[in-house]
Amino acid sequence: MGGNGIGRRPNGAGLDRSGVIIPTLSVTMRQIREHKGLTRVSAYECHRITQNYLADLERGKYKPSSALLERLIAGYRLDADQARHLRELRARAVELIPEEELHRRVYADPAFGAHLQDLQERGIPAAYLSRVFNVIECNDLLRAVLPGLDEVDSILLWMFTPDARDIVVDWEPEAVRTVATVKGVLGRHRETVQAADVVRKLQHSKTCGEIWTSNIDISYGRDSTDLKLFRDRAGRIVSYSITMSEVPEASGLMLLRAIRKRCVPNMPPFEASAAGVAG
Repeated sequence: MGGNGIGRRPNGAGLDRSGVIIPTLSVTMRQIREHKGLTRVSAYECHRITQNYLADLERGKYKPSSALLERLIAGYRLDADQARHLRELRARAVELIPEEELHRRVYADPAFGAHLQDLQERGIPAAYLSRVFNVIECNDLLRAVLPGLDEVDSILLWMFTPDARDIVVDWEPEAVRTVATVKGVLGRHRETVQAADVVRKLQHSKTCGEIWTSNIDISYGRDSTDLKLFRDRAGRIVSYSITMSEVPEASGLMLLRAIRKRCVPNMPPFEASAAGVAG
């Protein structure tokens, strides 16, 4: 994830209020500048791009050259993931294999289901996912760890359900990380039907929209040593190492595995959320 923490601006003044949208280079450049509390005049001291030309870039009138974009990245002191996001937004969008085709491939080959079952027998929750983190197939262990997953069929969308608020420990920073991940994915695949569908569904979550407009973090993955904490059915806090890998046998598929590490001692027992609504 980006190196700015939650990175909320003190009063949110000037930030884009359109909520969850498919990222574009022009809008993202403006959001970054505003998040850093810079006017177009003061931003000149960072990257030597004139006020008028920066305005044209932020309105999408011109596409910056690679060299100019690198000046902006350096001037705003963006981290590696934020820089990659801007470069991908400048590049051509990457197409995706239709998810109907991914489903067909998985269901047509018994080896996929057998592998998920094998992981289950070894105590590993797992799923095959599309590039936008929609669930193509998963084992019952993952359904047990993430109750309600079958209702949304998406790891990203699940994070903004009431179940996620109750089960995910440190839900707010995890939700911020999720939004950072969504932005990276949507930026790369911004012209696809799948990206539009993810945006349409996330727009129903007020919380997601608030994080989206108040934060400029981008994330392209989670280190396997950065454990994710969940509450199990007994109320215990359990840590998992989350890994994602390409599936060589099927382009467009990713394999998610959640490897249980340990129960976390000295944590309070789980109590159901009084709010009951995550969105």
